[in-house]
Amino acid sequence: MNTVLIMYELDPQAIILGHKEQFEVYLQSSNNFAKISETVWIIKTTTDPTHIRDDFRSLMLQGNPTPNGKIMAIDLKKNAWASFGFTEDVNSWMKNNL
Repeated sequence: MNTVLIMYELDPQAIILGHKEQFEVYLQSSNNFAKISETVWIIKTTTDPTHIRDDFRSLMLQGNPTPNGKIMAIDLKKNAWASFGFTEDVNSWMKNNL
């Protein structure tokens, strides 16, 4: 099982096309996730970062031939983290899963 940190940005056209909601459904499908901020997530998944990136890119291309979205997907290998200002739910998830 991979623990993947995902950070992304969408261009305005992608938001209009509903890609944000579609990508969030995709991320939530892991059933084990923490939404750190509006566009930063950590998920437990069998999917590797390259596949997540490719799925994001495919989604951005739907109805938008020149997308300007960005994504970074990182497989977290170390058990080291620190946070500030997050809810107890997020901190608890990180403590139990990283």
